[in-house]
Amino acid sequence: MDYVLTTREYAYLLKRHQIDLKTIEPIAMNSPLGTSSGAAAIYGASGGVMESALRTAEYFLSLKKKGADLDKIILGNKDQCQNIQTKLNNKRLEFKAVRGMNGLKEATVKLAGVKLKVAVVNGLGNARKLLESIQNKKVHYDYVEIMACPGGCIGGGGQPVPTTAAIRQKRAAALYTVDQKLPIHVAHANGDLLRTYCEFFQGDKQLIEELLHCHYQIGERRGYRGKGR
Repeated sequence: MDYVLTTREYAYLLKRHQIDLKTIEPIAMNSPLGTSSGAAAIYGASGGVMESALRTAEYFLSLKKKGADLDKIILGNKDQCQNIQTKLNNKRLEFKAVRGMNGLKEATVKLAGVKLKVAVVNGLGNARKLLESIQNKKVHYDYVEIMACPGGCIGGGGQPVPTTAAIRQKRAAALYTVDQKLPIHVAHANGDLLRTYCEFFQGDKQLIEELLHCHYQIGERRGYRGKGR
């Protein structure tokens, strides 16, 4: 990430140029950036990324039980694209067990008959505790979500101040309201996203890996003068 514009900086620019959003007539956004799902909106709250993924996992596991070839569908194989678009459901599945402001949330969720043990943490202190417990084999999870900011992105350093627990809770509630009101509730029902996979990627696994996936490696710690880890 080379450049970012935080919420506070954006608000500062609006005030500096005397732009009142309430008086501006809205227009349609450029495609594909104008299409988003409720699953995307809830990313900003702790547990939102996991809930979004669980909604889609529930759908694809259901397809798999019916004999669908998930590899071809997920990669955007042309022969499967029309098939998936005709089968798409847009149920607003909710996984409320992973929501909330608690530092650590644990749950067992059932997706198309498959049980998964999941954990959601927010805050780096809680992240360290969770990772150490996993490393020491004290706990086991099938899926883990970690957000560095308290409460998730809604409590990030670039958000409006002050930021209290009560304010973060209201921000999260607003995101779930957005989810309720948007016509698309699951990421896999985003038409622009489907077209990108089917018309651009066309099942090219190497291209998908190159453009969409990140790879990390352990680097040397610099500028740290303290003792211990």
